[in-house]
Amino acid sequence: MKQAIRLLIVFFYIVSGGCTPKTTNIWLDDLKIQTFSEGIPSVSAKKSAGGDSIRLAGHYFERGIGVQSVSVLSFLLNGKAEQFSAMVGADDKGNKNMLVQFYVLGDQKVLFESGAMKVGDAPKKVSANLSGIQRLGLLVTVSLEDEGYGRTYSDWADAKLVMLDENAPQPIPNNGEKYILTPPPAKTPKINSARIFGATPGNPFLYTIATTGDRPVEFSSENLPKGLVLDSKTGLITGKVTKKGTYLATLKAKNVFGESVKPLKIVIGDTIALTPPIGWNGWNSWARNIDGEKVIASANAMVSMGLSNHGWTYINIDDTWEGQRGGKLNALQANEKFPEFKKMIDNIHAMGLKLGIYSTPWISTYAGYAGKYDWRIELNSAERMSDALKKSGRDILFSLSNSAPFENAKDWARVSNAWRTGPDIRDSWLSLYTSAFTIDKWAPFGGPGHWNDPDMLILGNVTTGTELHPTRLTPDEQYSHFSLFSLLAAPLLIGCPIEQLDDFSLNLLTNDEVIEVNQDPLGKPARFVADQNGVQFWAKPMEDGSFAVGLFNTDDFGKTPQSYFRWGSEQPKQFVFDFAKVGLKGKWKIRDLWRQKDLGEFDGSFETTINHHGVVLISMIKI
Repeated sequence: MKQAIRLLIVFFYIVSGGCTPKTTNIWLDDLKIQTFSEGIPSVSAKKSAGGDSIRLAGHYFERGIGVQSVSVLSFLLNGKAEQFSAMVGADDKGNKNMLVQFYVLGDQKVLFESGAMKVGDAPKKVSANLSGIQRLGLLVTVSLEDEGYGRTYSDWADAKLVMLDENAPQPIPNNGEKYILTPPPAKTPKINSARIFGATPGNPFLYTIATTGDRPVEFSSENLPKGLVLDSKTGLITGKVTKKGTYLATLKAKNVFGESVKPLKIVIGDTIALTPPIGWNGWNSWARNIDGEKVIASANAMVSMGLSNHGWTYINIDDTWEGQRGGKLNALQANEKFPEFKKMIDNIHAMGLKLGIYSTPWISTYAGYAGKYDWRIELNSAERMSDALKKSGRDILFSLSNSAPFENAKDWARVSNAWRTGPDIRDSWLSLYTSAFTIDKWAPFGGPGHWNDPDMLILGNVTTGTELHPTRLTPDEQYSHFSLFSLLAAPLLIGCPIEQLDDFSLNLLTNDEVIEVNQDPLGKPARFVADQNGVQFWAKPMEDGSFAVGLFNTDDFGKTPQSYFRWGSEQPKQFVFDFAKVGLKGKWKIRDLWRQKDLGEFDGSFETTINHHGVVLISMIKI
C-alpha cells in the first residue's frame, strides 16, 4: 500500500510539473542595457566600454557588459529572479593605475563584493542568490592606486539573470509625484531679462526685453546708447554701438494692468556673455535625428510656450548638420536635413532668439559628420578659433566641449566664454552628482564672460544615448538639478524637445527668481561650504549683497555601496540650518525662491524639511 502511495505521489509530481518553477536565462547583453544604466557614459553590450572585445587577464569573453568609470546598473526584479552570475574584473585595455571594485546588492544588502582589482588580475566569479529580491544593483567603484590618468574599463563578463517563468527585469521606475511649487506669472508686466548685457563695438546688437504679463505689452526705454533702436511692440533692441563704454539705460513694459521698470547696464567693449547663456541644445533632445524642422519646432515653442518671456534665448543645433564644403570660402555647408539653413537662421533671429552651432577641430565630428576647422593641439586650436570668431563681425559666444582638462582652466577662461567641466551628462542622480556636485574646484575660473559648464539640463524627454524617454530623475532631483545649475552660474541649456514640455517641467524652467540667481550681474559661482549629516550647503553671493543658498539632501551619496541606488524607502530629512556653518552669522530675512514666498526673519538658524535628493533654495538678506 505504501509503495502504491509513493508511486502515486511521484506520478502527480511529474504530471503537475513538481514544485520546481520554470526558469529563463536572460543575458544582460540581450537587454536594452542603457535603460538600466546610471553610469557615465553608457554601458556597452558584448564589448568593453573602450569598444574592443571583453578581455580579462588575457581571456576573451563573447558575452557580457563593459562599463567605464563609476557605474550603476539598477534592475526591478519584483521577487521574480533566482540567481545572478558573472565573471568580473578590470578590462585589459583599462588604466593600470586604477583599482576597481564590484558589488552586487539586493534590497540594500551586499550579496557580493570583489575587493580591489586591477588590470591583469584573474577574473572573479559571481554567483548571487536572488530569491525574493525586489531590486538588484550592480555597482563598480573606481579609485586611483598611483599617480596617473587614463580611462578605466571594467567588465561584467558572461553576466546573466535566471528569472522565474518568463519574467524579465525592468528599469527602476521614476518614482515620485510631480509637484508644482512656483505660482503662475501675474497679469501685470514683469521684466525678466538680465540686468547687464555686453556687446562688441560695431557688431550687430540683439537684446530682447523678456517680459511676462498679459498681452499686448508696450515697450519703451530711456538712455539707450546711440545706434540702438527699440521695437515698442516686440521688445527687441537692435542696431550697432560704435563707441566703447558703459551705458545705463532704463527699460519699461506696460499693459492695461500696470507697468514694470528695470535698469539695464549695457557694456560695449571686449567682453561678451556677461551672464551665462540660457537657451536650448538639440543633442539631448534628438541626438543624430535632429533636422531643420525639429530646430524650428523648438524655437517656435520657446516663444509660444512663453519661455522667451523668462529670458530663454539660444537655439543651439549641435552635431549632424554638417554637409559638404563649398562656396567662395570652401566652408562647410548644411546637409539635406537642413535644406534652407539661412532662412531658418533669419527666422530664429526674427523671433528675438539667437542661434548656436557646433563644429570640431577633428576630421570628423562625434557623430561622424564633416569637421576639421583646424588641425592643431587643443589649446592652439581653441586660440585660433577664438581669434577667428572675434574677427567675424558678429558677437559669437565660444563654448568648448568636454576636452578641456582642469589643469588648463586659466587658458580656457582666457580664450573662451564657456567650457565643459566633465563628461557628457546622463539622466541619473549619479551623473548629475558627478557633473555638478563635484566641480567646486572650477569656481575661481567662472565669472562674467567665461562660465563653467556642467553640460545640458536633463529635464523633460531626453535621449542621452537611448530612445527619447522621460528623464529618470525624480521630481525632487529635478528641483535640485535646476537649483544647483543656477547657483553655479552655469549655462542653462534645455536638453529636451521644448514642444513636449509638460506643465511640471515648464513650471520648473520659468521661475524667474531662480533664473535671476543664475543671471545675477555679479557672476560669482556658488561655493560648496559644508556637508552636515548628508546635507550639502552651497552659497552664492549676489550683486545686491544678499546670498542665494541651496540646502541639498544628498543623503551621503557615494559613501556606501547602498547609497548609489534608489530603494523606494527614502524619507525626507528634518534639518536645522546653522547660519554660522556658512559664515553668515546674525539675523537674516529668508525667502523661499521656488515658492516665491517670504518665510520670515531668523536669528542664527533656520529649520526645514528636505526631501530625499531634494533641495531647499533660499535667499538670505542681512537685517
